[in-house]
Amino acid sequence: MSRYYFASRYSRHPEMREHRAELLAAIPSAVVTSRWIDCHNDTLEQSYTPEALNADPDGCWPHGRDDLNDLLSADVLVSFTGPGGKGGRHIEHGFAMGRRFTYGTPRIVVVGDRENIFHCDPDTEWFPDWQSFLAAEVNRNA
Repeated sequence: MSRYYFASRYSRHPEMREHRAELLAAIPSAVVTSRWIDCHNDTLEQSYTPEALNADPDGCWPHGRDDLNDLLSADVLVSFTGPGGKGGRHIEHGFAMGRRFTYGTPRIVVVGDRENIFHCDPDTEWFPDWQSFLAAEVNRNA
């Protein structure tokens, strides 16, 4: 059983829920650990604005802590690239790389165009799109 963490721009949460459903239909034993794609149990519909982050950092941090705990419980990070966002997904990617260099896990996957030099790491798997990744995962789990 693989445990996946999806890292993406927060506004893509509806798309990530669709990907989770497709992954679970294709690999029933899979788990997606990313609570953020369900808007943190419907408590955070949109990502925090810089104003909110600066006005109440203590109130905002629990969602970041949850994201890191979800990432720590995964053995595969799937980093979805694309325009926009504030960069949290890049922090998650870096966090996963540091963990992999130290402990050997998680597997790191980029879905979409490479956006920075860390996406060029030879141990990072790359797929041009979701369908290519999903097909490879189905084959890997056959």
